[in-house]
Amino acid sequence: MKPKKLFNNLEKFERFKNPQTVIITDIDGTISKIATRPNEATVSNSMKNVLIQIQKKFHHLIIITGRSLEDAFKMIDIPGAVYIGNHGMEYMDDGLIILDEATVIYIPIFRELNEKLKNDKNINIEGITLETKETSTSIHYRRAQNPETTRKTILKTLNNMEETEKLKIKEGKKIIEIRPPIGNDKGKIINQIIKRYGTKKLIYLGDDVTDMDAFKQISQLVENKTINGKSIVVCSNETPLTVSNSADYYVENVDSVETFLNGLYRTNP
Repeated sequence: MKPKKLFNNLEKFERFKNPQTVIITDIDGTISKIATRPNEATVSNSMKNVLIQIQKKFHHLIIITGRSLEDAFKMIDIPGAVYIGNHGMEYMDDGLIILDEATVIYIPIFRELNEKLKNDKNINIEGITLETKETSTSIHYRRAQNPETTRKTILKTLNNMEETEKLKIKEGKKIIEIRPPIGNDKGKIINQIIKRYGTKKLIYLGDDVTDMDAFKQISQLVENKTINGKSIVVCSNETPLTVSNSADYYVENVDSVETFLNGLYRTNP
């Protein structure tokens, strides 16, 4: 089912202009424009100001990202917000970074994998950025001269590595991610948020394949009448139809997300 245009359906969000609503958002491609290199991405001052107001006026502002928790905190830097990194495998508790216990056993495997990738002739080339974390690895190929050829080469290289036999490979927008076969995803995190905070109303914003788990989970929870929830996808020419069709509503860019959030907090009681 195709999502509806958000700004043609703003009346559907009146019920969420409530201090008990939880606002959940991804970072890259949602509140930060996708950059050629991951370390060049920023959250604009105007977006940050809107997020500060969201954090103040709603029950919780929750940031869920594939980035490391440290990266996420540096980019957002809003006290009081909840930060969940590495697709749910890291979270911040009283200022401390906690790893998902189920994935800790994979740290040695990722150390070996990352060392191999750093020295691999098909990975260590111009146009590829290797982003390593304790329990996951991301390979960005947005800068590659021929992205599709590069994508196929990366996947072939990974499939020939012994370490990846024990891991999970997922794709996103000009990115290939290697993760443990167990542990959290964004759909499971939604369940944890609801349980932890007693959430009854939530809005989720995302833009890529990993957000689809959250979109589907929210749809299921709404169908079961567990929560009132709406999902919003930020569409681009890189967004797979399977992702956009999993969300309730769509906007076309990061600026539209800022406009929506700005209107949401300004009319919040």
